[in-house]
Amino acid sequence: MEGLMRPDQLRGCIEAWATQETAQGRLPAGAWPVLREALYTGEFPRAALPGLLGVGERQARNVSAALVRAGALNAQSSRAPLRLTFSARLAGAVSVGVIGLLPVPSRQGDIEPILTRSTGPGQQ
Repeated sequence: MEGLMRPDQLRGCIEAWATQETAQGRLPAGAWPVLREALYTGEFPRAALPGLLGVGERQARNVSAALVRAGALNAQSSRAPLRLTFSARLAGAVSVGVIGLLPVPSRQGDIEPILTRSTGPGQQ
């Protein structure tokens, strides 16, 4: 599986995305530490956010709400723990360099590795 997914590069891709979104004003400061926590723990209680970020509850809620709106975090309910999610928007930004060679069947029925790459409309 590690040959298929490159977990060592996932952290860097998520950090780069969060840093870019924060610099462009689409995410508030503190987004990356929250995403890092979700990446490493799987899920975490919302009550942990103020301590993680060193801010008050209101600012912590603003950060988590922005990440939910961006499709980076989700939860079963408004009080449930937060967990990392890969919405279509986030997956496209983060998957570059993370997904490697995927085996796919060829016409002869053999399995051949191909480099997966997402392309936009009009791109080859």
